[in-house]
Amino acid sequence: MAISYEDKRPDFVLASLENTLHIVEIKRSGYHLKESDIDRLSNYVSAFESFFAVNSSAREAFPNGWKITLVVDGVGNTDSTHKFVLDSFVEKKKVEHITWFDFLMRAKKVHEEFLEAQDRAKRKDVV
Repeated sequence: MAISYEDKRPDFVLASLENTLHIVEIKRSGYHLKESDIDRLSNYVSAFESFFAVNSSAREAFPNGWKITLVVDGVGNTDSTHKFVLDSFVEKKKVEHITWFDFLMRAKKVHEEFLEAQDRAKRKDVV
């Protein structure tokens, strides 16, 4: 599996939010997934399923499990098997696919909410 090769560098980040382990893989803007990317994604899904199956501490730490968010603008010409694999991951809610535009809009919203909360906190301190 790609995730277990010690000489390979993972190209994703991990974050914990609402009792879920979020794995975020970001491809460059304008990129479209290739079959090799879906193969690698399949390895990640398999590795996380195996890891959670045998590690009760991971299941306790993340009772809502895990999800891979894939930031990529599209899927290239893939055969029906690769399309089926990707669609099944999305259907099972193991993978969420968002475009770069959606990713940027989410980031903008989170930053706006953060700044608004800071402003509210400052106004409370002034009063």
